[in-house]
Amino acid sequence: MSTTLVTRQAPEFKLDAYDPVSGKYTTVSSEDYKGKWWTICFYPGDFTFV
Repeated sequence: MSTTLVTRQAPEFKLDAYDPVSGKYTTVSSEDYKGKWWTICFYPGDFTFV
């Protein structure tokens, strides 16, 4: 049983993200990607019980 979310509008968000180029944390939001195609990848924190 699978439901696809392709072509659905993503909810608005604002969060901290690590920028490996600058080596610092930055804030990203859904506004940064408005009008662009993008993919959300999520995984639980490392070393969690599976």
